[in-house]
Amino acid sequence: MDDDSKKIGNYITYLRKKKGYSQKELGDKLFVSNNTISKWERGSLLPDIDNIKKLADILDTNVESIIYGEDKNIRKSKKIKFISIFLIIISLIIFCLVAIKIIKNHYKWTIKTFDNTKIVGSVKVRGQIATNMERTIIYIQFLSVDEMYYGTDQDKIIDNYRLQLLYNDKLLTEEVGIEDHPRSIYKVFEYYTRNFEIKKIEEKEYDKIELRIIVEKDGNNYMYSFKPAGFIQEEH
Repeated sequence: MDDDSKKIGNYITYLRKKKGYSQKELGDKLFVSNNTISKWERGSLLPDIDNIKKLADILDTNVESIIYGEDKNIRKSKKIKFISIFLIIISLIIFCLVAIKIIKNHYKWTIKTFDNTKIVGSVKVRGQIATNMERTIIYIQFLSVDEMYYGTDQDKIIDNYRLQLLYNDKLLTEEVGIEDHPRSIYKVFEYYTRNFEIKKIEEKEYDKIELRIIVEKDGNNYMYSFKPAGFIQEEH
């Protein structure tokens, strides 16, 4: 007796009792003995195809249900449920993978270093541009305005300064002011480091970023401009 035979037998028993028939009453309708019905229900003997057809008619079911030992609609429902659970699991896996990727990209920074301190010019800047999915940070590590453009020590004393960050010629942020007056231009930027956090700028748009230093002295403004994109170092 295998599991399939036992399953079929149990199903025949279930249907017979559901209809309210005794084994003898069901046997009389099929023209077989109640002993044969008993063997079918125990799974020690399987009905032939003709008797399966008759059983299906008498017990108000179908041939397929008797062969599989369970109601066809229940089997279909189980199959649909299994497929649904499988699809839900697959969907959850895909969702988790996508979520992990989004989170990783969110916190992943692309960092570019710029440096023109070894080039002769009026302004020297070194720092980094870092960008993730939401924002860009411009970090100034070193900033110097060359004093050769001024004369005596007294000429190097300035009234104030403005440090501006622009994107596509539009002002994004500005720093103004000297704490102690007067101060030399050298002292203003001697240990200068700053972070400028702004809305995300794509790497291909870095050439639109500009740093402007405006020095105020004796009622006059002297402007120095620096574009980091022109001095981004190649990665090795």
